[in-house]
Amino acid sequence: MNPPIVWEPTSERVANATITRYREWVNATRGLELADYHDLWQWSVDELEEFWASIWEFFDVRASQPYEHVLTRREMPGAEWFPGARLNYAEHIFRDRDDDAIAITH
Repeated sequence: MNPPIVWEPTSERVANATITRYREWVNATRGLELADYHDLWQWSVDELEEFWASIWEFFDVRASQPYEHVLTRREMPGAEWFPGARLNYAEHIFRDRDDDAIAITH
């Protein structure tokens, strides 16, 4: 027996969610037809490297040196993600922000 659903987002909230925009973008840029979250999840499992490459692209990760491969080894421990890439997290997180604004308050 499944427990009762306690909360569900409105259709407007779902339509405006980043994950919805990402799924629509993946469909448009990769020629896919992912209808919902479950389809997106299944694609992310079946096409691991393509999924993570698309995340890098969708979120416009900026690197001073690009990655050579998304995933060199899948074995755990020892998986190697985005080898060759060089990036500065602070530069990425603060991009497009007002240089005069407070960055950290606590």
